[in-house]
Amino acid sequence: MPPHPRIRGSDVRGRGAVLLLVGALALAAARPAWAQPAQPTPQEKETARALYRTGNDRFRSGDLQGALEAFEGAYHIMPAPTTALGLGKTQLRVGQLVKARDTLLAATRYAAEPDDPASFAEARREAAALAEDLAGRIPSLVVRVTNSLGDTVAAAVLRIDGVLVAASLWAYPLKLDPGAHALSASAPGLDVVERRLELGERETRVVDLVLAPRAEPSTAAPSSPETPSARPPDAEGGVSALVWAGVGIGSLGVVVGTVGGVVSLVAAGQLKDMCDPDMTCPSHAGATKNRSLVAAHVSTAGFTVAGLGAVLGVVGAVLPSAQGEPGSTDIGWRLVLGPSAALLEGAF
Repeated sequence: MPPHPRIRGSDVRGRGAVLLLVGALALAAARPAWAQPAQPTPQEKETARALYRTGNDRFRSGDLQGALEAFEGAYHIMPAPTTALGLGKTQLRVGQLVKARDTLLAATRYAAEPDDPASFAEARREAAALAEDLAGRIPSLVVRVTNSLGDTVAAAVLRIDGVLVAASLWAYPLKLDPGAHALSASAPGLDVVERRLELGERETRVVDLVLAPRAEPSTAAPSSPETPSARPPDAEGGVSALVWAGVGIGSLGVVVGTVGGVVSLVAAGQLKDMCDPDMTCPSHAGATKNRSLVAAHVSTAGFTVAGLGAVLGVVGAVLPSAQGEPGSTDIGWRLVLGPSAALLEGAF
């Protein structure tokens, strides 16, 4: 059996290099088949041309929103320097400066082809000039999210116009369109901070969002409502309630005593006319005699009550400061009327 030929290391390396070269050439030859984007069909090209003409007409008439929709459709179907220029100019007019510059830069990046129409070269030059001018017009915003001690809050969440901003971008000037913007920052255990601001063209703004510790809900027991006192203290410098009570009771006693006295005197006069000088009276005079006696008792009781009312008023005038003071003894009064007398009971 013949011996196997000895394979040297240099031969293996040489063969490997040849294989790599062949594979690279094969990939290079096959690349256009899969790397080139699919070319639009004739129908799609005609649709894009119609949308492009519509966008130009609407742009000249001032219908910027309609022009924006038409140019977006044309650029989506057939990306080219002309459709990109139309879309970028419209975005610029509606205030979308960030999108406009990105679209205009895309128009400059389309490689020139030998069969390109002259409008493509003109669109590239105009897009490049507009993009260069826009670079200085777009405002910038720097947002710093800190706590009350001035330290950066690493766990904070920052949103601008509802869009989440990565924490790695906070240290750089963020490019935004001119106009109104809403900022919000939040972090665990800290209060949410919201801010609204207006940015102008070419402006650079630095905004500090300070997150304060979130206030804990109060756990203190609610205070019980005050129990109203049985007798409110008299207003400083006012008249004591006892004085008013004495005036009322005294007035009532005077009225009752006066009426009773008048009735008793009238009945006594009638009784004098009915009886002899020795006070011998007929039987039918008994009712008049009883009426005179009862009226006399009522009159006596009324004037007694009036006197008690006067006493009550004097007590109220003398002791006004004792009412309602802490530690003072309550004063109570009770009027007791009897058939022939009236009593005033009090507790001090």
